[in-house]
Amino acid sequence: MAQSLTRTAMENVATTAFPMDTDDDQVTTHDDYYDVVIHADYIDSDYVESEDPTQIQMITVTVQYHETGDPIKVTQCVKAQR
Repeated sequence: MAQSLTRTAMENVATTAFPMDTDDDQVTTHDDYYDVVIHADYIDSDYVESEDPTQIQMITVTVQYHETGDPIKVTQCVKAQR
């Protein structure tokens, strides 16, 4: 289930315009058992050789148990402006 939720979240991230705007830096979806938290941060120049680091974001998708908040699966990807 965590893999399926992560895949769906990543597909949504891929189709979202850059930059991925999130209120309070994250978007959370809930169901009875799981929460999917999508967090977007700009990558700074310490991590990437880029003239403008605001052109790249690190996206973190965390699937966690709804009741406890314990993480089940954490996946990261990079989203860049085209």
